[in-house]
Amino acid sequence: MRALLWIAFILAVVFIGRISSRITCLAGSDNSIIKIELAGKDDGIKIIKTWSDIKYKCGTVLDLARKDTCWDFLFIVIYIGLIIIESTSFRQFEPYYSLNELLRMNLFLAVIAGLLDITENFIILYNVEHYSTPDCYFPSRWFAGAKFILVIWCILIWLIAIVHRIILHYQKQASLPPHIAD
Repeated sequence: MRALLWIAFILAVVFIGRISSRITCLAGSDNSIIKIELAGKDDGIKIIKTWSDIKYKCGTVLDLARKDTCWDFLFIVIYIGLIIIESTSFRQFEPYYSLNELLRMNLFLAVIAGLLDITENFIILYNVEHYSTPDCYFPSRWFAGAKFILVIWCILIWLIAIVHRIILHYQKQASLPPHIAD
C-alpha cells in the first residue's frame, strides 16, 4: 500500500505540476497557482484578471486553473493518506515516547491540513467562478498558509524520526562485538 501511495503521489505531482507550469508559462511567474493560494485580495484579483484575459485553446487560463484546482482534490487524498501511513509506519519502530507522540500527532495534523486544503480549493474555485465580480473575491491565504505550516511540520517530524532511526542503528552496531557487527 505504501509503495502504491508513493507512486500515486509522484504521478500526481508530475501531472498537476505540468498543469501548474503551463499556467505559469502562459501567465507568468507572478500569476501562478501557488501565488493565488497565498495572495491577498488585491493580488488575487489581479491574478484572476490576468488568467481571464489570456486565451488558451478553446477557453482561457482561468479554465486551466479550474482544472488544476479540481485535480488538487485527488492530490489532497493522496498526500494526506501518505502522511498518515508513513507516520504510522514510523511510530511502529519508534521506541522514544515523545517522538512517538509527535508522529501520532501527525495523523491529526494531516487531517487538519487536508481540510484546510479542501477549504482553500473551494475558495479558489469560488473566486474563479466569480472572476467578473472582484468584490466577491475572498483570499485563501490564511487557509493555504496554515496548510503549508502543518505539512512542513509533519515532514520535519518524519526527518527527525529518520535521523533518530539512523542514530539508533549506528549505536546498536557500535555496541555489538566486532565479529557480529559485520
